[in-house]
Amino acid sequence: MPYIHAVLFFVLGALVSGWLNRLIFRLPRGLALNGPSHCMHESCKHPLSLNEQLPLVSYFTLDRKCAHCQKRIAPRYFWVELITALGFAAVGYAFPITLYPVVTLLSCLIVATLVVFAVIDFETRTIEFKQVLLLVPLGLLTVCLGGVLYPALHFPSVLNALQAMCLGAGGFVLANNYGSWVMRAFKEPRFPEHPIGFMTVNVAAVVGAAFGVWWGAGAVVLLVALNLIFKRVVRIPDFLTLPALLVVVVLSLENNYFTHPQTVLNALTSAGIAVLAQALYWSTRELIDDDQFDPIAVGFGDVMLAAVMGAFLGITGLWKGMIVMAVTGIFFGLLSRVVFKEKQLPLAPFITCGIVVALVMHWYV
Repeated sequence: MPYIHAVLFFVLGALVSGWLNRLIFRLPRGLALNGPSHCMHESCKHPLSLNEQLPLVSYFTLDRKCAHCQKRIAPRYFWVELITALGFAAVGYAFPITLYPVVTLLSCLIVATLVVFAVIDFETRTIEFKQVLLLVPLGLLTVCLGGVLYPALHFPSVLNALQAMCLGAGGFVLANNYGSWVMRAFKEPRFPEHPIGFMTVNVAAVVGAAFGVWWGAGAVVLLVALNLIFKRVVRIPDFLTLPALLVVVVLSLENNYFTHPQTVLNALTSAGIAVLAQALYWSTRELIDDDQFDPIAVGFGDVMLAAVMGAFLGITGLWKGMIVMAVTGIFFGLLSRVVFKEKQLPLAPFITCGIVVALVMHWYV
């Protein structure tokens, strides 16, 4: 029976993939999502007939060329169809729809959305964090309904998922802050965000590591309040906060006053709370042009994807998903560097891989 579900969902994933390819092409370009499918080449744009849109088939029957302009069809279209079909098949096998219909459908929705973000990041090296942020409540909803409706699946509790969400986002944002500090040659950011930004995250992480998560959250509130009162960014330099965090962590290894590894967990959780508050605030604001930003090591969309991983998998699944992400990222990173001479790889495809593998293997238990 599980194999039948896998076959049925393979077909469903292949059918859905056509819409995903449309999203991947149109979202970064700001094009309308409605209207008929057409040739992707600007000089053609001929509407596609049904037999030109058969998933996994038309790419080869058309000899990988548009039937009208004879220009090459990007291989991405076929790979999106195949990956989506395989992802849906894995979900259908891991969560048979006859037993867990709600979790199965929600998981397929999340897998489909992750494929879109992963491919957009692969092609453009950027993803819109406001769109990724919408996946966080969907992940929490899946965990909540899965735990209530299907206790046999042993989904993490909502509290566990919330903590994992903060840990994932906090870990990625601190990696970004240290990496960006190095990229700026240890200089302070030219454009600190008002009233909440990465500087706030650093302060929250230090205070949280030293005194606990609630103190870290309180530091966020206090710093935002001061920024609003003075109508400017109250600067607490990175050359103080980032080394201070390392000092606190080192002290936690030898000093009985600090409890290791709770110090690290408190720092990550506090940083996660701060960056999620930052994301919620800036999702309601118009952002400045990219060329006015200071250099960043990790994209904000990737930080939000790490939060999605935690919200969807809980603490146990988060660590296992991170391991999958790291292994696949290192492997393909080395392969890409040696074969294709690529110096930079997007993170979203590997985060997506970590989420999907940990989910279908039930590694969140």
